[in-house]
Amino acid sequence: MPKKSSDNGVVLSKPQKRILDAMKSGRAMTRQTISDNANVDISWLSKWIGRLNPVTRKQSEERFGYTSLLTHKFISVAKEDVGGRDTVVFKITPAGKKSAK
Repeated sequence: MPKKSSDNGVVLSKPQKRILDAMKSGRAMTRQTISDNANVDISWLSKWIGRLNPVTRKQSEERFGYTSLLTHKFISVAKEDVGGRDTVVFKITPAGKKSAK
C-alpha cells in the first residue's frame, strides 16, 4: 500500500521510492539501468514511471490507482544516443530529488 511522503503529501509506492533513490545521482538512465539499480521488475516500470503517451498514461493511472513519477514531474524523459541508437532515458528532477529525501 502506498504511503504519503512526509514532506509533500504525494503518495508513492515502495518501488517508486526505490526508483527515485536509485536516480538521485542525476545521471540519465535507461529503463534497464533503473530496473537494475532500483531492484524493480522492468515489466512494471510503465506503471511506476509512467507511460510516455499522456493519454495511455492517464488511463493506466486510473486503472492501477497510482500516479506515475512522470505525472508528478519527479522525473523527466528525453532521447539520447546510447551505443549509436536513439534511446529513451529518464532523469530525476529537482522535485524528485526533494521527494527522494
